[in-house]
Amino acid sequence: MSNENIRAQVDSLSSSPIAFEALWDGDSSGWFIQFAAITADSQTLPLGVVSHGGDIRLFNGQVPPWPEAAAAKLLGNELAELFCAEFYFPSPDHPEDECPSWHDRKQGYPCRRCGILLFQRDDCRWRGICYYCHLDEEREKREAQWTPEQRAGPRCSICGNPATNELADSPVCGDCFANYNIYNCEQCGASWRGHVSYNHSSRCSKCERESLVNSLTASQRDRIRVAMDKHRCDGLDTAMDILNCDLYDAQYVLHVLSPPKPHDTA
Repeated sequence: MSNENIRAQVDSLSSSPIAFEALWDGDSSGWFIQFAAITADSQTLPLGVVSHGGDIRLFNGQVPPWPEAAAAKLLGNELAELFCAEFYFPSPDHPEDECPSWHDRKQGYPCRRCGILLFQRDDCRWRGICYYCHLDEEREKREAQWTPEQRAGPRCSICGNPATNELADSPVCGDCFANYNIYNCEQCGASWRGHVSYNHSSRCSKCERESLVNSLTASQRDRIRVAMDKHRCDGLDTAMDILNCDLYDAQYVLHVLSPPKPHDTA
């Protein structure tokens, strides 16, 4: 998603935007941010998705922080200033999909720990606190039962519990040592860590995504590009429909099929 594309969409609105909204959402590939404009006539216009990778980042130490949150904050503040509008991003530091929309914000209530605005389901088991803070509280309860030696020792690189073993030179606890394995891509030789209960491919995710792109026929590529020209979300939907893939893989397909950016020749 680029500022230029969003600006073009906003400029085409029949009603001026009074707010820009950024809300977390997720699917089987991980977290992403839905970006939208709120118009003066109370319409909500989807503008695109901000995503910087699947939830594999949770297992290899890349997050936190969440780079899409920083990108969304920068973009939202720029647009808000440009159009003299409000920027509404109720969870700007970490994923939380039970925040109220801009329209429902007055029905929200603050997380009792971090203060972000929530609008949770009635059956939510941690109602009154966001999921991120709920996990922190659960972690603190577990750590309170550890010995001083366990607190001072290495932590599992997967779950954060005291480490007692190593997996590919990374510290892991006994449970994760039993539940995870190292897999090697038969195509490029890259290694990755995966849960033993999953049905792992013989190729890494990068090679799998490249295979998806290579499997597209010329007419399928044209269909995706035509949909992309209408709206990025249309392109994502078309790619997922054609390839029966998830959002993360569809984003890679759009990245490959997008026209190259012009460069200065001077």
